[in-house]
Amino acid sequence: MTEEFRDILGSLKNAALTESERVSMRNELVAFMAEHPARTPLFMRLAESFYFGIASSRFAPATVFAASLVLVVGIGTSYAAEAALPGDPLYGVKIHVKEKIEGMLATTAHAKTQWNAKRLTRRLEEAEELVAKNRLTPLARAEIETQINAASADFDTVVMKLASKEEGEFDAVSAQSNVEASLVGHARVLAKLSAHVPEARPILQTVRAHAEVTGNARTSNERSVLAKKDRKVRVAAADSRVGADVELREVRALAATPEIAATSTHDLASSTEEVETAIYEGDAQLRSGKYGEAFGTYQAAFRAARAVKVNLDAQMRFKERFSSQPAPASATLMMDASTPEEGAARR
Repeated sequence: MTEEFRDILGSLKNAALTESERVSMRNELVAFMAEHPARTPLFMRLAESFYFGIASSRFAPATVFAASLVLVVGIGTSYAAEAALPGDPLYGVKIHVKEKIEGMLATTAHAKTQWNAKRLTRRLEEAEELVAKNRLTPLARAEIETQINAASADFDTVVMKLASKEEGEFDAVSAQSNVEASLVGHARVLAKLSAHVPEARPILQTVRAHAEVTGNARTSNERSVLAKKDRKVRVAAADSRVGADVELREVRALAATPEIAATSTHDLASSTEEVETAIYEGDAQLRSGKYGEAFGTYQAAFRAARAVKVNLDAQMRFKERFSSQPAPASATLMMDASTPEEGAARR
C-alpha cells in the first residue's frame, strides 16, 4: 500500500460529522438523487465500471483499491458530491476523497498533467458559481482561494516533470497553453460576475496572478523547444494546428446557439476571424519549413480560441448575469491571451 493510500485511509479514519452535518448531508443527497435518478440499475453500473476499469488498466491493484474505496465511501455520496461547492457538507468528500481517487488513477506524467489541469478548471468554475449564486462568504472565499492555489501549484509541479522528459516537452507546452488560456478566460468571467461583488476581487487577482505565472513558464518552455530543428517540431506543429482548429470550430458552434447568437457582437466575430487568420499564418509558416514559428503561432491561436470559449461557456451557464453584458470580446488577446486591461496591468 502506497503512502498516498495510507493518507486517504488515515483521513477517513479521523473524519467525523456532527449531527447537523449528517442531517444536512442526508437531505442534500436525497434531494440530489430525486433530481438525478439512475438510468440503469446500480449493480449493472458497478459491474460495468469495475470490470472495464480493471480489464483496461495495467495498474489493477490501484484500480481495485480505488473501486473498493468508492464503495466504502458510498456511490451515491460520491456522485452527489460532484456538484458540491465550498461551504457544502459534501465538498470535503469531493476534494479529499473523490478527487484523490481520480488522481491516483492518473499514473503517467501526461495523465497527471491532464488531471491537474482539469482539477484547476473545476476550482475556477466553483469560484464563478459562488459569485454568481451570491454564496461567497468569507469562509467560502478563503476555501476556494486555497484550493485554486493548491491546484495551480500541483499543475506546475507535474507539468515541469512532463517537460523534463524528452518525449513530453511539447505536450508540456500545450498543457501550459491550455491552462494559461483557461485562467485568462475565467479571470474575464470573474471580472464580469464580480463587477458588483467586491468580496470576489481577491479571487480575481489570484487567478490573474496564476495566469501570468503560467504564461511566463509557458513562454520559457516554448523558447526551449522551438530552438530544436528536428522532425519532432514539425509533428508538434501539425498537432497544434489540429488543436487550434478544434477550438475554433467549438467557438463557432457555441456562437451559433440561440442564447449566444441573440447577444453576439462585432467583437466576437472579430475574435473568431483573428483566430482563423492566425491559423492561416501558421499554415504558411509550416509550408515554408518554419516549423518552430508555426508551432508558436498555432499555440497562440489555440489560447485565443480557448479563452473565448471559456467566456461563451460561462455565458451559457450564467444567462441571467450575462444577459445585460456584451458577448466575450477581443482576441487581441491573441499572442498573450490577455485582455487590454490585463495587458496594461502586466506592463
